[in-house]
Amino acid sequence: MVNPLELLQAQVDKANYLLKKKKVGATIYIRKDGFFLRAYLPSKTNPDWKKLTQQWIPIGLKAHNKNLRKATDLAKELGAEKASNLFTWDKWLEKDEYQPPTKKKRSYLMKDLLKEFDIWYWNQPNKNRENTSNKKGYQHILNYLNKLGGNKLLNLKNVRELAETYPHGSKSQMEIAKQFFRLAKFAEIPELKKFGDWAVPTQQNYKPKKREKLTDKDYFEFVKAVREDPKWGWAAAAMLVFGCRTSEVWSVQPYEKQGKILAKMITVDKATKPDKWRISLALEQDWARELNILEVSKDWEINTLEDYDGAKSKSVGDRFRKWFKKKCAEHNVVFQPYDLRHAFGHRTANKNISTVNAAKWMGHSPEIHSKTYQSGYDEGDILAVAENLNL
Repeated sequence: MVNPLELLQAQVDKANYLLKKKKVGATIYIRKDGFFLRAYLPSKTNPDWKKLTQQWIPIGLKAHNKNLRKATDLAKELGAEKASNLFTWDKWLEKDEYQPPTKKKRSYLMKDLLKEFDIWYWNQPNKNRENTSNKKGYQHILNYLNKLGGNKLLNLKNVRELAETYPHGSKSQMEIAKQFFRLAKFAEIPELKKFGDWAVPTQQNYKPKKREKLTDKDYFEFVKAVREDPKWGWAAAAMLVFGCRTSEVWSVQPYEKQGKILAKMITVDKATKPDKWRISLALEQDWARELNILEVSKDWEINTLEDYDGAKSKSVGDRFRKWFKKKCAEHNVVFQPYDLRHAFGHRTANKNISTVNAAKWMGHSPEIHSKTYQSGYDEGDILAVAENLNL
């Protein structure tokens, strides 16, 4: 028998597809048994249109198919107000959040909770059932949650017994603690605090094997070897040379001025929509020239702030990471694309570039830069500084 909520969710997904196709700029979600809208808007306390964050907007409608057309009309109305700069919170906050009737007692059987969890999970703003990466992430969660039978109750006793069938400190034990604590928080089980007191330290018991730290030369030789790939090679080179994020590399626009190679790129902060460009310097000018960084070849072009699309960035980034992983295996090395950015950050520290300047080049705060790249110095870092100082 088909779950009515699943049918409704399918109708909502279809409505959202049409809203996205028309570039309305607002999305419908089912939340707490009611319809809500989700959109990039200024905060309720600071009406600054230059600083937009994703906001929930209550529209006072029960989540029911008979109300979906009205919810769609309200999404279009909200989108029109955004487009014409007429949006104000006063009007929308007058709409009370839908209050569902008193809920019946919740079942804590795994088979019942997993049905509810499925609907909740796919209603999160950053989740899309059609996204390959999202589907893989969800399946990863289910792989562990399904280890406890559907007719078992979600409680600390049952989950601990399951975890103890795996070696102490193992990755499997860590994942069981992590994923079942996620479900316990969703279900708000009566013994949630005790569950957390067990789950958190159990996750901390897991200590992954420390990867061997690669040198700058290792990174350069790898990127040099894959640079000729017509689809992804340039992106790997740009991350190494300019220290950009994977989500930013598609916007990188390198150029030469006064004999130095620089690049313009957007700054992607997870909390807000990209709203600015920054300039970064190729720290190793010889690398930039040897890797032909001025000869741009990439799978996706971002030329304006409006070109950025979070879902597409995730999709293209996933394909890039898949290619990167394959190339690492072919060259017998183990690291991630993001390690190229980290290597750039460490080079700024080793070259005694000021924290303020380095942070601006990398698109984050000086505090984050200091914490990430100027702590945990090892012998290799110290020797690199000494070489740059000609000691």
